[in-house]
Amino acid sequence: MSTSDNDLQGIPVLSMLKEVSVNSANHTARSSTRHPPPPVPEKLSPGADFKVWELATRRYAGLFPAELQVDVVIGLLSNDSLAKIVDEDLPGEIEGLFHLLRRRLSGLHPAL
Repeated sequence: MSTSDNDLQGIPVLSMLKEVSVNSANHTARSSTRHPPPPVPEKLSPGADFKVWELATRRYAGLFPAELQVDVVIGLLSNDSLAKIVDEDLPGEIEGLFHLLRRRLSGLHPAL
């Protein structure tokens, strides 16, 4: 059997690439359905457990690029929680923000 520029041992190269692409897409789709992303945490407001909110929020914020994580966490604060830190010099990185929140809001918890 001879091969041409478009064939590899009699099998069209384009067909092979399409099959690999389809198989890869199917694998990716199956993988993502088996491992859904963590749910969006409730906004932090006066109520339950700060540590639970922090754990859920860290997992969720980890889905975003580092430069957006502080904004994601701030977006998960209720107006009451945000009012308690609005006059603070907010850190530009997530660890510093969680440290500030823990210090200022440790008695606050996620809303139901």
